Amino acid sequence: MKRFVLLILILFRTTSWSQNDSIVSSYDSYFDDVEAYLETTSVRIGLGAFIPFKTTTQYFKISPLIEINWNFPVGTDESIELATQFVVPQQDNAFLYRKGLDTLNGKATLMFNTLMKFKKDIRKTHNSIMDVGIGVGVSAIVTTVEKPLIDIKEDRSEYESLVSLLLSPELEYLYDINPKAQISLSFSVQYSPYKLKAAIDNDIGKWYCIPKMTYRF
Repeated sequence: MKRFVLLILILFRTTSWSQNDSIVSSYDSYFDDVEAYLETTSVRIGLGAFIPFKTTTQYFKISPLIEINWNFPVGTDESIELATQFVVPQQDNAFLYRKGLDTLNGKATLMFNTLMKFKKDIRKTHNSIMDVGIGVGVSAIVTTVEKPLIDIKEDRSEYESLVSLLLSPELEYLYDINPKAQISLSFSVQYSPYKLKAAIDNDIGKWYCIPKMTYRF
C-alpha cells in the first residue's frame, strides 16, 4: 500500500515537471515532504481470534480473524491507525426471523469491521513499544436465510445485513525484529450493539474480545 502511494506520487511529480519547469522546485519540496512522511508510516497484516462473551455466546463461537492496518504518526508518542478486520463467524444457533406465519433460520456469513484507532505510547525501549488506544468505527454482518425471500429490496435488507457502531479499547506491544520488520501482540475489547430488526430475538450480543498478532512490512 505504501509503495503504491509512493509510485503515484512519483508519476504525478514527473508529469508536473514536464509541464512547467517554473513550479518544479515547489512540487519537489512538497513531494519530498510527503515521501519522507510516508516512510514513517507502517502497514501491518495479522491474524487473531474473535472471542465472544456474555450474551454474544448464544449465537457465535470463537472464530478466526484477519486484520490489515495502516499506522500514521501524528506526534512523538501519538499515532492514528486505520484498520479493517474480516471474520468468518462460527455460529452455534441460527437467527430466528418471523415473516407472516413462517419462521426463517438465518446465519452470519461474514463480519467486517472498519475503524480508526487513536493510539498513545506509554512505554518505550530501544527496540520495543507498548501503547494504548481507542478505536471508533463501524461493524457490519452479512447474513443469509434458509429460503429465498421474494420481496422488495427494502424488505430483504432487514434479513440480509446489519450495521452497528463499534468501540474498541486496545493494549498493544510492538517489538522490532530488525529495522524493517516489526511484530506486535495486542488485546482489544470490542463493543457493538447488534440489533436484528426482523428477528424474534433481535439482541444478538454486544461484547467480544480480540487477541491478535500482526507483522509490519
